[in-house]
Amino acid sequence: MKPSAVKVPAKEHAFAFGPEQLSGGRGVLILRPDAGVDYADSEPPELAQMSIGREPVAYVEGMDLSGMGPGKLALEFSDANPMQEPEIALAGISIAPDAHGVAVESPGKGRLVVALDVPMLAAAITQPEVDYPPILTVSVRDRALNPDARTVEFTISSIAEAAPNAVFLSDLEAVTSAAHSGLKRDADYYAEPGFELRGRHFAKGIMICPRKDGPSEAVYDLSGHPGFRVLRAIIGVEDTTTSLGSVTFEVHVDDGAGGWKLLYCSDTVRGGGAVKAITVDLGGASKLRLVCTDGGDGHSSDHATWANARLESGG
Repeated sequence: MKPSAVKVPAKEHAFAFGPEQLSGGRGVLILRPDAGVDYADSEPPELAQMSIGREPVAYVEGMDLSGMGPGKLALEFSDANPMQEPEIALAGISIAPDAHGVAVESPGKGRLVVALDVPMLAAAITQPEVDYPPILTVSVRDRALNPDARTVEFTISSIAEAAPNAVFLSDLEAVTSAAHSGLKRDADYYAEPGFELRGRHFAKGIMICPRKDGPSEAVYDLSGHPGFRVLRAIIGVEDTTTSLGSVTFEVHVDDGAGGWKLLYCSDTVRGGGAVKAITVDLGGASKLRLVCTDGGDGHSSDHATWANARLESGG
């Protein structure tokens, strides 16, 4: 139902509401209305224009901003009313309108421009695990009584792209490995080049499928790469299993006393289910151990994939 706004005069600091005001059910009492706001407006703001580096771009819901090139993403919203501050979130994490990499301005009544440095925001993700690809959302509401927001949504698959000097695990020889059908490097279970995770192709990575009699593992010596102490990867069960398979992914480092220290453990990841981007700080460890379990239901179809698994400097 379209909202309506009725002015009720005050007498001796009191308000009197007649049957015509009370018959409509719930309402909102605005004690100090803004003369510049049409409170009866029932339409959310519109995305009037989108540009990347000042070049106009047509918006498509969920579009991938990877490879967007230089320049900020600018979103201009319009409405009959002034608008509230935007609500911005990346990978489920709220971003303040005054955060580094965000600029918000109101060049005129009924206009709001949100400028985002997308690569900067993506690089600032510090969570050890986020859904892949991360989702960027920008929601804008006006200052009328209408609670609906205009929300635009993007994906940022470039979080999987490696730094130019990254060291891929598939280019290293594992110190030891134990996996059903052996450790796979840059090829899937059936020896086809690369890996598919939810329809996205990754040329680099490793696969260590859990064994019938226990977890899989791959151990790497880090001593030859002292400046590269951040592990990044996209983890999931490879698409060739369709909806089959269930795996947990673990990252261990040596504890300096002949044992292993667990740094990361995923929830159970299933075929056809969520894919995660992980970032794990390895500290001063000299060895890295990746482990995959069968999720507690046997090793069949457990094509455990560490796509684009690499060591980076983290700088």
